Amino acid sequence: GRSYGSVLDMEVVRHDVGGVRSVVLNSPNVKKASWLDLDRMASIKGVYRQIFADCAASSECAAAYPDLDQVFRATAERLSVNPIPVSYVHPRVGQKVETRMSHSDFLDILTVLAGSGVSAAHVPSLVWTVAEASQGKNSVSKELLAWLYMPF
Repeated sequence: GRSYGSVLDMEVVRHDVGGVRSVVLNSPNVKKASWLDLDRMASIKGVYRQIFADCAASSECAAAYPDLDQVFRATAERLSVNPIPVSYVHPRVGQKVETRMSHSDFLDILTVLAGSGVSAAHVPSLVWTVAEASQGKNSVSKELLAWLYMPF
C-alpha cells in the first residue's frame, strides 16, 4: 500500500492478523494524518528547499534556472493574484478544456512531481516555464500541459 492505501492495509492487518501473511508499505501514512499535518508541510517545504539547493549547486541547472528559489516564490505570488489561462484537449475525452492555473494548482502539481522520484528532476524547468507564462513571456505549451494536467 502507498499513502492512504497504507492506512487501509494497516487496518486489514489489525482486524485480521491471521489472514495476512505479509505487508509491504510504500510511503505509509497514519490514520489521523491530513494534508494540513505540520510534519507533512515541513517535509514538503524541505523537499522544495533541497531541489532548489541542488539546482543552485549544479552549474548546469544554476545557469539554466538562476535564482530558482526566488523565481518560485515570485511565481506563486503572481499566481495567487492573477491565475494564468490554460487551454488544452483532454487526453481521454478529446474535448477542449479552458481553465486557469492558480497558486494552489501550481503548488499541488509541484508537490506531486517533487514527491514522485524521477519527476522531481523536472521541477526546475516547470517552475521556470510557469514563471515565464505568469509574466506573459510565453504560453503554456502542450508538452507542459501533459505534465500539469495529466489524469491521475
